[in-house]
Amino acid sequence: MRLEKERNALESAQEAAGVSEFYRVKNVAANTDGSILAVEVTFAGADIGKNITLVLEEGAYRIDAIGTTDVSLMACPGSKDFRVYNASSFPHAVSCHSPLVDHAGCSGNSRNFSPQENTLISCPSWCGWVGGTRFNVSGYSLPIDCAYNLVGWDLYIGGTRTCQNPC
Repeated sequence: MRLEKERNALESAQEAAGVSEFYRVKNVAANTDGSILAVEVTFAGADIGKNITLVLEEGAYRIDAIGTTDVSLMACPGSKDFRVYNASSFPHAVSCHSPLVDHAGCSGNSRNFSPQENTLISCPSWCGWVGGTRFNVSGYSLPIDCAYNLVGWDLYIGGTRTCQNPC
């Protein structure tokens, strides 16, 4: 019942904003106590390949984002599924982490991406208004901070590394 109410509220908000013909709520899933919602949406009828995460705060659902840079006020950031597109002809090891909370024992993630692989990696989300992460890519000496995007890739690996939106 609660999930259905949230779904209806999201659809009503879309209609009020005049974007209902573009974005459609496909599915809403919740954790056991309903404090976190994963919302699957489509854009113009196509699956965008990522969820929008909403967290119950002060009686209302808000987009999951970290609103403070004061490390003493926050625990480990939540994770998001970032899309990495390795458009190169070579495999690359990609790791992600949160430099703001590394000292607190917050874990990152890493995996190997085959040539031409375009898939997701779960990373701690800490930068940007809807989240972002720091990527380290084998073959490149400096890390790169990329914001989370609802549509498309977050990190593109080709002749260079490119963030669709840096944070």
